[in-house]
Amino acid sequence: MEASKAVGLGLVGLGALFVVVVFAISITYLNKYSNIDVGGSSLEEALSGSADVLLEVLVRVAFLGVGLAAGSVLLSKGIALLHSPKRERGGG
Repeated sequence: MEASKAVGLGLVGLGALFVVVVFAISITYLNKYSNIDVGGSSLEEALSGSADVLLEVLVRVAFLGVGLAAGSVLLSKGIALLHSPKRERGGG
């Protein structure tokens, strides 16, 4: 097997693993945040509680987005290596 094909297969596998892990983590977060109850005796407490929850969700979504972007780049580069034409060696 050509070296670029082996590297391509490795990148495709790693990219697929990233995408699957990001999907599993997002399902876990979805189950955690299915019922958000933000209450308080005043408007300030309610806004503070909701801001904390929204900030935590925003950070986690950004992390998942970066993981998904990395997985998609690895997949695309791996597929490009798998479909690259063979180069002939130019000897002397």
